[in-house]
Amino acid sequence: MKKPLAILLVLFTLVLPVKAQTISHHHFKMDISVGSNPITTPVAFGLTIEPHYRFSEAFALGLRNQIAASGDFKSEGSSNFRYYQTNCITGDYYVLQQKKANGPQVFIGGGVGVFNESYRSDPDQDNFGFFPRVGVESRYFRTSVEYNVTGGVRNYFLLNIGVVIGGGNK
Repeated sequence: MKKPLAILLVLFTLVLPVKAQTISHHHFKMDISVGSNPITTPVAFGLTIEPHYRFSEAFALGLRNQIAASGDFKSEGSSNFRYYQTNCITGDYYVLQQKKANGPQVFIGGGVGVFNESYRSDPDQDNFGFFPRVGVESRYFRTSVEYNVTGGVRNYFLLNIGVVIGGGNK
């Protein structure tokens, strides 16, 4: 009984320090960004908070919380706005790995989750939606372009610019 236990203890002692991949970035980071759609109608604005866990140099998994509004301004003063609150699981794949510390990294990614859509006096609607995105991230800044498919009446495009907290090089 003592011999197998001693063997397991030795194996765990030897195996625990071994990692499958080394990572030069801190695992946790937080992105805070604002977005706008200056190109098309309807106009859209958004605020995003997205914590990430970086599993490797090339892949990060996150949880996006976003509040957005989109709508058309009518000439007679009334407006046609829709409000969205989204909770999505996200993934980002970092395509170009820079050898320089804190160099820019190009990423592609997206997410799936729940898009809560509200419109004037209509009751809130929870829809399953998704979004693809592409962007560039450096040590402190992040910018991305995303198209949100809400599963509801109106989809929206956002150009996001934000800051990165944590997640820098070790």
